Amino acid sequence: MQLKSYRAETMQQALALIRRDLGPEASVLYTREVRRGFLTRWFTRRQIEVTASPDAKVPSRFKPSRPQAGARDALVAETR
Repeated sequence: MQLKSYRAETMQQALALIRRDLGPEASVLYTREVRRGFLTRWFTRRQIEVTASPDAKVPSRFKPSRPQAGARDALVAETR
């Protein structure tokens, strides 16, 4: 299984990087907030670290926003 980690300032930026590199079907496996900077306690920038995989098949926690292509075609066929 291929795993890659990404760091960005926001979750949206991290997800955009993942989608660009691994594709829209990549699964997020792990997220955490990290601090990076000079004198960690005083001059830090918070970043989000996300580990993702294009191979892992993990069910989504969210409902799909629109029906999938196959489901939509089946729905159209049922209404006819």
